[in-house]
Amino acid sequence: MLLERDRKLFHLFAVISIALSLLVCIPYSLAKVTLFEIIVKYMVIPCAIGVFTFICWSGKYRSYRPAVKFTTIVTYTPLFSYTAAILFNTLLLLVRNTSVYSQLKYNLLIMGLAAVLVLIIALAHVYSKFVIKFSKNEALIADCIFAVLALAYTIGGASIAFDYRAIGGLEFKSVLYILIPLILGAAAAWLHVLIINNANEQKQEYVVKSRQELYQLWEENCLTAKKIYEAARENILESLLNYNLEELGFEEVEAVEEPVEEVIVEKDPELENKVNELEAEKEALVGQNNELNEQNQSLEERINALEEQNKALKEQLDEVLAVIATSKDMIVDTLQKCADNDADLIMDSLQHSLDVIKSEREAVAESRQKLVAEIEAQKAEIQAKLDAHAEKVALEEKAKAEALEKARLDAERRAKEAEERAKEKKPIEPDFAKVVEFAVSVGKDRDDVELSVNDKQTMYKFLHDGTAFIALQKTNNDYRISFLAKTEAMRELLYQYNGVISFDKVVEFEKAKYSIQLLKAVYKGDESLAIEVVQELLTNSLAVLLEAEELEAQAIAKEQAAKERAKLAEQALREKERALAKEEAKRQKELQKAQEEAEKQQAAPEEAA
Repeated sequence: MLLERDRKLFHLFAVISIALSLLVCIPYSLAKVTLFEIIVKYMVIPCAIGVFTFICWSGKYRSYRPAVKFTTIVTYTPLFSYTAAILFNTLLLLVRNTSVYSQLKYNLLIMGLAAVLVLIIALAHVYSKFVIKFSKNEALIADCIFAVLALAYTIGGASIAFDYRAIGGLEFKSVLYILIPLILGAAAAWLHVLIINNANEQKQEYVVKSRQELYQLWEENCLTAKKIYEAARENILESLLNYNLEELGFEEVEAVEEPVEEVIVEKDPELENKVNELEAEKEALVGQNNELNEQNQSLEERINALEEQNKALKEQLDEVLAVIATSKDMIVDTLQKCADNDADLIMDSLQHSLDVIKSEREAVAESRQKLVAEIEAQKAEIQAKLDAHAEKVALEEKAKAEALEKARLDAERRAKEAEERAKEKKPIEPDFAKVVEFAVSVGKDRDDVELSVNDKQTMYKFLHDGTAFIALQKTNNDYRISFLAKTEAMRELLYQYNGVISFDKVVEFEKAKYSIQLLKAVYKGDESLAIEVVQELLTNSLAVLLEAEELEAQAIAKEQAAKERAKLAEQALREKERALAKEEAKRQKELQKAQEEAEKQQAAPEEAA
């Protein structure tokens, strides 16, 4: 049983492992797979999970009790949660770019990882119910298998992450690829923390019982249920009796012995005849039973007599043997004395004995010959079986050699056919370098055009003021070309080149309230899309972007001019208000001065008077 210190420590490890698994589920960048993300997800966190798992398993096997549900859950949570998280992260990475692997390998990876993810999730939630049936060695073997599989998934996921980092940027860069894993992972982490806390509080244990124990428990439950049923039945009957006595007014009647009157029954002749017949049959059956009992008794007497006779014969035989044993020496002496007088008789008896011995020897020799013949026949049969088996083995070896030779020849034929197909495969014209050279020539006269290239030089991006207007990607079978077009031109291109040119996304210019379309074309060098059309689309892509940026600049300029005009109008209004305020102050001052002069003129006559 786990100590309280170990329970708290394992509980903490399980919660930390769930948090680390949540960090594994979330992408760290929208544009590409960074080296920091690979180091954290495939090196740092796996090492921490490995340490937690080792500590939990070592504590579990020191006091192995798989029946405790909490112990099973917290010791397997680090490994299972990280394995599920790394599989989910690898699936999310595969979904964000579909052009890294061939279509067959991509489909196999998607289906295989999805199936393993579902299996891991299901196993993590039901394994605690099955591990109680394992012995300590069986559980240890299963744990080793889980650890090896988790290491294999980590190495495989790291290999896929390095492949996706090599292509440079990812194809889908929506912020939903971070928000959705964050929301789902947080919900799953919260749910599993609740499950662990609940298991810690309840201290639930599984109990394995045999079929006999279950049957005895069932019998005990049936007996208990029967007793409960009988007690309930008695209570119900007693309640009904009390109800009848109290509520309905019935009275309990006591049993009273009454004198029995003599009843005169008239005799029925038919009934009497039937009774007589039945009595006669009864007497006959009784007589037969008595006869059988007598026969049985006579048989028992005979058996007892035979046993006594057998006992007497055994006693007589013992007496005869005792007499023979006592008179053995006397019989030998008598035969010795009579040997001289009855030599012919002795010779005849010896001859007869020799003849008997000879006949017995002949019978033994004949039996021996038959036995030797049977042995030889069995040897021959076994040898025939061995020869048939050797022939069968030789035929199988020959068939196997022929199959290997056929497989080798088929492999050589397939390799030769693949080589011939590779020779016959027509390369895409023009070469990818020429397409890149033409794309470079589109914006060579401008200093504000930037070029971004990945390490393998299979992805080229041309940007103007941070907006990509041309993207060229080389795959094993075609070129993926992204370009910009107006909405009207987009409709015509999608209709004319259905299945070759497809819609990618909308590029919005907020100030001008103007939008252009980003399209993707698949160029295979065949008649589905001519190189002249591709060149025209690439040339128009920069023009479309420049026109949109010019409209955006004009809209920004108009907005700035409107702001300036509003600022000047506001300034003029403030100046006009200041002038009106000055005139009003001047007028008030003049009015006050005139009022003062009028008061002085009015005061002068009064002083003179």
